[in-house]
Amino acid sequence: MSLVLKNCRAVITPISSQLVRVMENVSINIHKGTIVNIGSSISKSQTAIDCSEFIVLPGFVDCHIHIASSIIGSKAFKAECDEVSNLITFYEEKLSNEKSYHAAKILSLKSLISGTTVASIYGLPNTYINKLEKETGLRLFSGSLVRGKRHFPSQQYLDKSSIFFTYLKDDYEDAIQRLKELLRKGLRIAIHLPLSGAEILRFRSKYGYFPIEFLNKFDILRSNISLLHVDWITSWEIQLLSRANVGVVISPISTAIYACRGFSPINELIKYGISVGLGTDLGLACGLNIIDSFKLLFMLYRHSYGDLRVGIELAFYTATAGGYKVLGLKGGIIKPGYLADLVLVKANYLDIEDLPYSLLNLKDHSIEVVIVNGRIAYYKDQKEHILKIIKNERKYLK
Repeated sequence: MSLVLKNCRAVITPISSQLVRVMENVSINIHKGTIVNIGSSISKSQTAIDCSEFIVLPGFVDCHIHIASSIIGSKAFKAECDEVSNLITFYEEKLSNEKSYHAAKILSLKSLISGTTVASIYGLPNTYINKLEKETGLRLFSGSLVRGKRHFPSQQYLDKSSIFFTYLKDDYEDAIQRLKELLRKGLRIAIHLPLSGAEILRFRSKYGYFPIEFLNKFDILRSNISLLHVDWITSWEIQLLSRANVGVVISPISTAIYACRGFSPINELIKYGISVGLGTDLGLACGLNIIDSFKLLFMLYRHSYGDLRVGIELAFYTATAGGYKVLGLKGGIIKPGYLADLVLVKANYLDIEDLPYSLLNLKDHSIEVVIVNGRIAYYKDQKEHILKIIKNERKYLK
C-alpha cells in the first residue's frame, strides 16, 4: 500500500540526541510501510492526506509496560521502591492467559491514542501478539518472564516480537542459565535491575559485584540485551555496556513516583554510544503516557543533575529514535528508508517558531492521526469509541 502526506505544515524529526530538524511545507511519500521520499514531489498513490494543517512527528516508543498496570490501580503508587517488583509479580500472577489478553488490549489502546506506535508489554503471552496487532494497529512486543518455574520454553518463542525478561534478584543462578540458553538462540532479553541504591548495595555486599559487573562476569552482556531501570550505574559499568552494545530503558515516571532517588546519567550513556529508550513501566495505571515520560525526563534530569546540557532534543530522541534502536527497529526518524510510523498533530498545538521547546506543549489530546507501518491506525474521531472499548475490556478483568 502507498500513502502520501501532502504539503505537511511542518515535519519535526530527531537527527541525533542533540539535534532536531524541522522541514516546512514538504510531502512524505510512503510505500510498503517505509518512507520513500520527502520533498515537494508527490508520487501516485492510492491514498493521500492533506497535511497542510498538520505537524508530523515520528511515532513514540514505549519500551517497558507492565501488564499489571491494567489492574494494579493506585496500590502501585503506595509501595516502597524496594517492594515494587514483588508487587508487580503478585498482580501479574493473578492474570490468566485470557485476562492477560484483555489487559494488554487496554494498555495497547491507551498507548495508541497517545501517539505510541511501538509498545513492549511485559507479562503478555506471545500467542496474543498477532491478534492484538490486528485489532489495535500497533507494533507490539511481548515480554515473557524468565524466573524460576515460570520460565516459558524458548523453543516456542522464536519470533522477532518476543522479549524475555527477568529480575536480577536472589534466584539469579537459575535465571543466568536460562538467559544463556536464550542468548544462544539469539533472542532478545530485557533484565530488570534493582531500583534503589539500597538494593544495589545489598546486591554488591552479597555477590561482590555491582549488578552490571555481575552480568559481565557471566558473559550476559550482548547486543540483544537491554537493561531496565539503569538508575544507579558506575563509570566503569557504562564502559562495559558500551563495549557490549547493550541498550538501556529508563522509566522516569517510576523513578519519581517510587522515590527511588537514582537517575540515569543519560548524557554519559549516549556519549558512549549506548542506545537509550523510554518506558512508562506502571505509568499507564494513572494515565501517564510516553509523552508525559519524555517531558518528565527532561525536567527530572535537569533537576537531578543541575545540567542544562540536557535539552528537550535529547528527551524527544529517547522517546522516538532511541526506543526504536533499543528494540532493533529502523524507525523513529523521519527519513527515507525508515519505518513509516508517524504521528500527526494539529499545527496550532505547537509553535513552529519555538521548536523544539514547544514540544513541551504536546499532550495526548493533541494527537490527530497515528500511522503505523504506513497504515492509518487511529483517527482522533475514534477516541470516544476506543474509550468505550477500554471500559468494556475492564469487565473481563474482574
